[in-house]
Amino acid sequence: MAQPLVHLRPAAPPRGAIFDMDGLLVDTEPVHAAAYALAFREAGLHLDPEEYRRHVTLAGGTIRDLYRACGGTPDGWDRVFARKCERFRQVIAAEVALLPGVTALLAALARRGTPCLLATGSSRFNADVVLGRFGLGRHFPLVLTGDDVRRAKPDPEVFYRAAAALGLDPGECVSFEDSPKGVRAAAEAGVPCVAVPTAWTRGGDFTGAALVLDSLGEVTPALLESLWIAGREL
Repeated sequence: MAQPLVHLRPAAPPRGAIFDMDGLLVDTEPVHAAAYALAFREAGLHLDPEEYRRHVTLAGGTIRDLYRACGGTPDGWDRVFARKCERFRQVIAAEVALLPGVTALLAALARRGTPCLLATGSSRFNADVVLGRFGLGRHFPLVLTGDDVRRAKPDPEVFYRAAAALGLDPGECVSFEDSPKGVRAAAEAGVPCVAVPTAWTRGGDFTGAALVLDSLGEVTPALLESLWIAGREL
């Protein structure tokens, strides 16, 4: 059910939509954690998935930091990362589905002529794997990944870049995020954000979100319109 956290609401109906990927379109956060844990283990290291959740998913830290903290050496990273990517591709191909509401929301935005951009902290490799696996490329002609920015979420850089790529001001967009770091980044950039927490992020601090929903299936053009009306009345 929608939980309004009145903080940053759009001043007009959104003209562009910015989507996160992991945990929002597909439930890949546990897949990333498990794939890294496997790659670490094969390198003689131990990665606690819960530590990955806290440090990377929630706080916006880097896996390289965890690799070093676990005793990894610089010359071993490329092998660990390659093994992780291999495992990630295998699992995505066989075991992962789109989360509820994704297809319907993207179709509704397409009917309205609202351009969509994917803004993910994942690598270009991961984005290409997910977009290719689920045929989402037609919905996201514009894609920004962690490879395209210097500072990851919760830094707002990716949202400034996303709005510019859409040819819009940040406040003319609406964003969809599943994590506190994503909500914070959007809010700092001035992009109204609809948060959809997952099991991995539920219980986090979503202050700054315009709405907190249980599923993208709750998002409709009418809901976004009502969000605009509420913002206009603040």
